[in-house]
Amino acid sequence: MEYQVRTYYSKDELPVLKDINFFHFSSSFDWYSNISYYKPMALVVYHREKPIASMFALMMRINR
Repeated sequence: MEYQVRTYYSKDELPVLKDINFFHFSSSFDWYSNISYYKPMALVVYHREKPIASMFALMMRINR
């Protein structure tokens, strides 16, 4: 099996993910996008162009 992983830095770029099938929700971008020291991202794993898994993550800037 071949898998592809794509990284998304914006909620608008995300593919349609049914929130009932995935542990991490696309609405998580709304929580963190307005906080200057957080950079939200989502990793989506595809199998044959179909999203099969996703993970929401944050990068946090400690020093300015």
